Amino acid sequence: MYVPEPIVAKKRHPVSSQEEEVLLFPAKACSEAATYPFEVVRRHPQMQSHARKLSTVATCVKIIEQGSVPALYAGLIPSNNPAYCRFYLRQRLVTLCTSL
Repeated sequence: MYVPEPIVAKKRHPVSSQEEEVLLFPAKACSEAATYPFEVVRRHPQMQSHARKLSTVATCVKIIEQGSVPALYAGLIPSNNPAYCRFYLRQRLVTLCTSL
């Protein structure tokens, strides 16, 4: 009779803060791209001066009718630009320092 050996978790080395930022940056970018349309729909009624407030679904439909789906992502790049710049600047500095 075969008895399998117990599965033992491998020890992982600790991750430095630089490695952590490199690993988490794509996840942060994806989560920001996924949730940004909700922020646009949430902020849109705040920017309106109309006395009548629309529901969330009606606001989303109105934004899509006026500017199609890309209107939900308007401003995504400028809002994340500092994070992108910081990430790529750090990557370039690391490659420059390691090549010396």
